Amino acid sequence: MSFPVIMFGRQGTMLAFEDEQRLTVCGLDSLQAGHWKHVLIVDSSGIGYVTRDAEQCGWGTPFWGFSLLRKRAVRIRFVFDREGFSVPLEELKLRVCEAVRKQRYFTSFIADVEGTVAWANGATSHREIIERFY
Repeated sequence: MSFPVIMFGRQGTMLAFEDEQRLTVCGLDSLQAGHWKHVLIVDSSGIGYVTRDAEQCGWGTPFWGFSLLRKRAVRIRFVFDREGFSVPLEELKLRVCEAVRKQRYFTSFIADVEGTVAWANGATSHREIIERFY
């Protein structure tokens, strides 16, 4: 998997991750709720991966996942449905634009929705689009 990557969840949510550390550490409650099952991860070279599940393989902090200001964190390992497959740039643009229009991008509110959509439609590479969102 070539980083950065962008992930599309089951409810149309979208998250971008700049490295493996950020992708593979999540909240214990998020893992238990199944938020990492059946998601599409697209890497910066345009290869897509569909997860079947995610399994805990360690703790997200040295103190068994505990932190003073955050929820308990775990390190996860993905179980994929199949080998990676090519995701055309146009398909990535459509998914990103849909997520932006529905305000399904988790890490921040996008004030200029149509400007962001126009920018995404003009992007020339997978990496360019993904880097905009982390």
